[in-house]
Amino acid sequence: MREEGNEYEIENVSGSGASLGNITCGSVNESITLNQHIVTNATCFYVNASNIVINGASFNITSNGSGDGINADRGYDNITIRNFGGIMRFIRGIEATDMNVSLIFNNTLNSSNGFNGHAIRLDNGTNVNISNNILSVSGGNGFNIFLFTSNNSYIASNTITSSRNITAGG
Repeated sequence: MREEGNEYEIENVSGSGASLGNITCGSVNESITLNQHIVTNATCFYVNASNIVINGASFNITSNGSGDGINADRGYDNITIRNFGGIMRFIRGIEATDMNVSLIFNNTLNSSNGFNGHAIRLDNGTNVNISNNILSVSGGNGFNIFLFTSNNSYIASNTITSSRNITAGG
C-alpha cells in the first residue's frame, strides 16, 4: 500500500481471484474481493476506474461515524458494489456522483450520522440498479436512499428501516 496525500492506494490487487494480501482501505483501480473485516476512521474506498466490482464477500467495513464507506463520486461507470455484510457507521455508506450503468446489490448498510447521513446517495446517476439491500439510518436528517437528479434507475426489493418517519417526494 502506498500513501498519496491523505489517500491510500491499494497496490498489487488482482481481480482474477489470485491469492491476495489483506485488502485495506484506499483507491480501487480494479476489481477487488474483501478477505477481512476493516475498521477505519475515514472514507474506506475511493473508486478510481470504470468497469470494476467491489465484492464485500460478506465482510464488514466500519467507521467511527465519519467519511464514506465507498466513495464513487468521480464519474466512473459500470461499477458493481455487492455482498457487503455491513457498511457500518459512515456518514454515507455509498456516495456516488455521475455513476451510470451500475449495480448496488445485496449489501447491508447502516448510517448512524443523522446530519446528511445516507445509506446510499446517488447524484446525477443514470441506469443504476439498487436492489436486495438492507438499509438503516438513525438520526434526524438522514435518508436510506437519496437520489438527486438521477434518471432511469431501478430500486426494488430493499429492506428499509428508519428511526424517523419515512417520506417520499418528487
